[in-house]
Amino acid sequence: MLYLGVDQGPRELEAWLVEDSGRVLARSRGPELEEVLAPCLEACQGTPMRGLSALPAGHEPPAGFEGCPRDHALFAAALGGSPGILIDAGLQTRVLTLDLSGKLRVTGPTEEIGLDPLRRRLETLLADADPAAGRRLRRRVEAGQDPVSACFDLASWPGPDPDLRGLLLTQARRLVQTVRQARSRMLGVPAPPGSWSGGFMVPPLPDLFSEEVYRFLPEVSWRPPRLPCAAGAVLLARAASPDPRRGGLRGLMSQRTALKGFLRRLRDALE
Repeated sequence: MLYLGVDQGPRELEAWLVEDSGRVLARSRGPELEEVLAPCLEACQGTPMRGLSALPAGHEPPAGFEGCPRDHALFAAALGGSPGILIDAGLQTRVLTLDLSGKLRVTGPTEEIGLDPLRRRLETLLADADPAAGRRLRRRVEAGQDPVSACFDLASWPGPDPDLRGLLLTQARRLVQTVRQARSRMLGVPAPPGSWSGGFMVPPLPDLFSEEVYRFLPEVSWRPPRLPCAAGAVLLARAASPDPRRGGLRGLMSQRTALKGFLRRLRDALE
């Protein structure tokens, strides 16, 4: 049996074709679904396949595929079937938690945290000619750099801009508050792992967040996501084989020990 996982993300699509052993046969990425699926379908060569597509709300899976919520595939990819905490930090930020009940809970979205609120704050800085941070940021933007990218660069070591680093620290502290709220709803997980996804959680923000969150949730161990979302769809497809009733995050959570070798070989494909 082969497993084909597809991430129908908001900006780019990705597909992974994987053997039952966990060996990755094909990976592809691109803006068009047909283009992304073509090399994986060609590599199938008539072998029985189960296809699972990670879908944002309101989307339909490709013909011949089953669909699953993209949140489930993101969580499976980041934490490999373990109950825990996932920060999905894009335009706005949400916190996803999975505990021993097997139910995925979502806290947010939070309008004060994410790329959109950060961009609005930077636009205010750029419109003000007086603050030093605004002038330095403006020079970067006038040279063609995106304001958010420039902010992250200027707030990073060595020699971080104190105003811009402080701006990101404020975002990190608000994120900690949201994570604490989500953590309070988890049942029966004394020391959960935590991870993140999305274009907002790039350096130096993960370090700022880790420094702040340790003061309040020292029992949570934070690490980068293990796999991309398409590989999470593969994991969910594998967990539901051969009995679809055993699928979903609950099924993956119950099988995570048995699937350790499968997960390890998926991770090997990223090296």
